[in-house]
Amino acid sequence: NGETLKADAEVIVSVKKLSISAKNVAVVVKSQHRGPGLVNLVRSLLPARAIRNFRTALSLHHSNVPVAHPLAALWQKTGPFTTQSIYITEYIPTSANLYAFIRNNTLANSTLKKDLSSQIGRIFASLHRVGLWHRDAKAGNFVVYQAERGQYKLVLVDMDGIKRYGLRRQSQRFRCLAKLAATLLWHRSINMTDYMRTFKIYCKSSGLNGFGHRRIFRSLSCQATATRLLTMAKSAMEGAGAKESEANTGRKPKNILIIKPSALGDIV
Repeated sequence: NGETLKADAEVIVSVKKLSISAKNVAVVVKSQHRGPGLVNLVRSLLPARAIRNFRTALSLHHSNVPVAHPLAALWQKTGPFTTQSIYITEYIPTSANLYAFIRNNTLANSTLKKDLSSQIGRIFASLHRVGLWHRDAKAGNFVVYQAERGQYKLVLVDMDGIKRYGLRRQSQRFRCLAKLAATLLWHRSINMTDYMRTFKIYCKSSGLNGFGHRRIFRSLSCQATATRLLTMAKSAMEGAGAKESEANTGRKPKNILIIKPSALGDIV
């Protein structure tokens, strides 16, 4: 048994102790079970997700993209179907995901914010250079840890969302920036200046020239705001729908979402 980092119907991520070369080593174990439904049944005929994640992480590591080092990939099959997939990576002590790091720190140090912005931009640019993008680049899929000399380092830990570019390459390459902004711009320590800085570093590192930068950034800002509002709306409706009114009439209570008018500025 170990600390559980994430758990849902199909995925459990936890920290475990493994005996390697007569030493107990802490690792992160991501265990995935095949879910119900026809789609998951068809997916189980493909190579196990653990081996795909292992190969992706190994390739990124060789391309100098900061990722959690992959250690092993295991899977269980019943006939041609994969029923369980286990992906094992290194465990980074005293680390926190980017979402928790920003929540628990004021980030008053502008140098630290600039450094993290630079690292994020370079990570996304590194993915772009090898023909990849991240479709679920939320803050929880990055880990922050303090290196030996006290500098904070970012590491990408989620391999599930990394995909090869498709037909919509132009929109896909920027989607990761909008997704990450949607999970971070809510915090008082993060603002549009930080977002613009990350965008500029990404453009410079990926070789994107200056034509149309302002238009692209405005579009990304709108996407980030809209995604954030949609997440807030879903959360509000789920929370309200889960509660029954004291005077139970047998009907679900009305769901109300209150949004500040200023939050709509980037969308209108």
